Amino acid sequence: MSVGASAAETGAAARVDGPILVLGCGVVGASAAAGWSAAGRIVWGHDRRDLAPLVERGWIARQVAVGELDVSLAEAAVVLLALPVGGILAALRRLPFHAGQLVTDAGSVKAPVMEAATA
Repeated sequence: MSVGASAAETGAAARVDGPILVLGCGVVGASAAAGWSAAGRIVWGHDRRDLAPLVERGWIARQVAVGELDVSLAEAAVVLLALPVGGILAALRRLPFHAGQLVTDAGSVKAPVMEAATA
């Protein structure tokens, strides 16, 4: 399944009521996490930086370590790729997203991201 495949194309219903995983918790990712948390959603964050300040503020429920990323991806209903465009492209090539999972990005360009998502 390509990441760009819709729920209708895969036959899987989109499940958007589970946890949200934010990959990249800089200004954009942390802001999205804060908004979703304020709306009552469970949000997990993954970043190479320590996310303890975001946990303390209640913006994310927990930091996902590198070794937990595959399991957390399997459990997440929604994944936000809040990374530089090169990181988004690498994530789309390497990470095990699953059918019915809503994957979106906060990148500044769309053509290369869509090409990688549908490859």
